Amino acid sequence: MSAHATVLLLVIFSLLGSEILLAQEEVEAPPAPEKLGTSWIQRVEHGISNLVLPGEVVAWVPLERGVDEPALAVVARQGTEDSDPLGLYVWRLGGEPTSVRLAIELPGTIDALETMPSNGTERAPLILVFGESKLQIVSSDGARSKTIPMSSGFFPVPTSRWVDPNWKTNSASVFRRLGALEKLTLGPEWGELESKWSIDLPLVVDRSWGGLDLETPPVVKLSIGENGTQSYLVGPQAHGLHRLRTMFIELEGDQSPSTFEVWSMFPGPETVEESWYVVFNDQPALIVTSVQADKHGVFEKKKIRLFLLEKDRSRSGSPPVLEAITRSRNWYSTCAGIADVNGDDLDDVVSAQPQGLGAGKLWVTAYISDQQGGFETKPLGNMLQVSDGERCSLDFDFDQNGQPDLLVVQGDDVLIFPLMRHPGGKDRNLVAETPRWRIELEDVRGTPGFTWIFPDRRPQIVSTGFTEAEQGKISVIRFE
Repeated sequence: MSAHATVLLLVIFSLLGSEILLAQEEVEAPPAPEKLGTSWIQRVEHGISNLVLPGEVVAWVPLERGVDEPALAVVARQGTEDSDPLGLYVWRLGGEPTSVRLAIELPGTIDALETMPSNGTERAPLILVFGESKLQIVSSDGARSKTIPMSSGFFPVPTSRWVDPNWKTNSASVFRRLGALEKLTLGPEWGELESKWSIDLPLVVDRSWGGLDLETPPVVKLSIGENGTQSYLVGPQAHGLHRLRTMFIELEGDQSPSTFEVWSMFPGPETVEESWYVVFNDQPALIVTSVQADKHGVFEKKKIRLFLLEKDRSRSGSPPVLEAITRSRNWYSTCAGIADVNGDDLDDVVSAQPQGLGAGKLWVTAYISDQQGGFETKPLGNMLQVSDGERCSLDFDFDQNGQPDLLVVQGDDVLIFPLMRHPGGKDRNLVAETPRWRIELEDVRGTPGFTWIFPDRRPQIVSTGFTEAEQGKISVIRFE
């Protein structure tokens, strides 16, 4: 081939390549940004409120719970880069939804976002932002702001479905800190953060790439008794390979908290993978999934255990009342909860378990309790064809039939399957094969959160993600 022909071919290929690149650029043109602000989508049995922000949603918290003018405080980046500053927004969802960015300069990173009831000088709750060893106190209208140095952060305490959704100031301002659970109040001029009471919590040393991390076990608010007693459960904390410790913190009115410990004993050496504090037949209990601690197998299936948390002077630990093997390999996440699926007024343990080596199937099962305090040998259940069953929850009742429903995230859709009741029937299916609600969202990151920001008995679902143009997006789903 002559040099002239070679040059001609190179020119042709170059032109063709340019045309291909231009075509790709036309096809792969970046999506247009969405309009910032609020929007509303009405479906048959639910509505979706959306708030689009410049960048990633970092944190959110209800500004007030169960009121006529519900609102969220939201922290989001002011751009698509991790180095972009953070902004604080108040998103009001009652009536015509509106959002306002408060003229407040936030730290570059935050550890926690929470609210606190007004201290008498403010009409609305205060917004608390902790980050970079500081506590920033902001009035909800943005008119006042003050920063207080703090040596360590605070973190809000999650609540369970057994807590009255209309709870307000009776449990507000109780925070978990490193090594303590505290009830905090502000001084008259926000000059200092005062501790009404403080309970020491265990400290756990965990290895990391950078060395050793000092942590406090998780804390959950389990229930409020009829006399106003508030129960906080700390743990479970492993002691060796056989025992688990749960710390109880009980409050009654304005009295000082009381504490005691409850111990649980595995039937053999086991390591906790997941845990849920629950109320089982009107008493506190602990559900865990576990694997063998001494000879862990590559394809080992998780075990599920139910421990009743009863006071015992000995530290030996009570054995589980339920011992079963799940259908999930040890690398999958599962979810578990409590429901009465056969209508005998006794609680049963329900669980959703991804099945197989490549998932794609979700086994939903119920372990049926009996009058003697044990469980039937054969559980009931059925299989769902769900591509991603690991992001699930059995915590809340969306159809208001008195027992929780199964929520599963599949791609960018939220699916809700109500649990069925089986009063002595032969049908062994626990959930319908098709969901009652299919909530289509643009992007779902992680498992959605739940809260009560409207005066409803059923909770609202809160999901965060991104638009196609990489803007931040937060959605609130309310059921009709």
